[in-house]
Amino acid sequence: MPHFPREVYWKGNRTVQAVWLGTQLGSFYVSKLVVDTKFYDVIFEKLGFATPSKANSKRLQVLLACVAVRALRQSLWIMKFVHTDMNVGGAIFVSCWNFIIDSLMILGAARHPKKTESDELLVSDYIGLGLFALGSIMETGYDYQKDVFKKDPANTGKPFFGGVFGSLVVHPNYLGYTLWRTGMCVLSGQWWTATIPTFITYDFVSSAIPGLQKHCVARYGSEYQNYINKKWNLIPFVW
Repeated sequence: MPHFPREVYWKGNRTVQAVWLGTQLGSFYVSKLVVDTKFYDVIFEKLGFATPSKANSKRLQVLLACVAVRALRQSLWIMKFVHTDMNVGGAIFVSCWNFIIDSLMILGAARHPKKTESDELLVSDYIGLGLFALGSIMETGYDYQKDVFKKDPANTGKPFFGGVFGSLVVHPNYLGYTLWRTGMCVLSGQWWTATIPTFITYDFVSSAIPGLQKHCVARYGSEYQNYINKKWNLIPFVW
């Protein structure tokens, strides 16, 4: 998801919350319609591609469930855990970003190159589902722990060091986001969807993480600098 400065605390703008919730849940509803009505066949026909002989319905339903979990988690994020100053335009932009990626995953899964006669899931599908679950737990777990930490008056002015998942990397929420998006790409079964987590990782490495760390070092000083010097930033044993 495009990043925003996460240390600016939410002002309780109900209009933005309503727009965010409406667009997030609306994007899931449209995705569900596409799957339930097999509208992806119409899209393929309009694009000039042959329609799939038999899309794996179980895989599509699993992917649709992932979209639902994504929408619900991000709705919870805006209502409970958000540390971001966002306007209506930003809420719409992020929802459109999610909808586009979700749609690409669904279209990819509808044309999955490996289909089974029994409509069962492949080993790769279970791997993708596992990555999705792990990333979701990591991202939302981080947000929950940070929310609890920040609400404690004893922690006023103190940096949050990632909770349980902070033992792995400095930014477990970014790692979690990358993992669950990667899991959805694996479920789609298309090699070209790998460009999505690649782009996300590049954005985190080149912009989001350096910017956030610069902000936190300026705010918390040597305590935060010493912390990031001892940890991997995003990917354990890599960076």
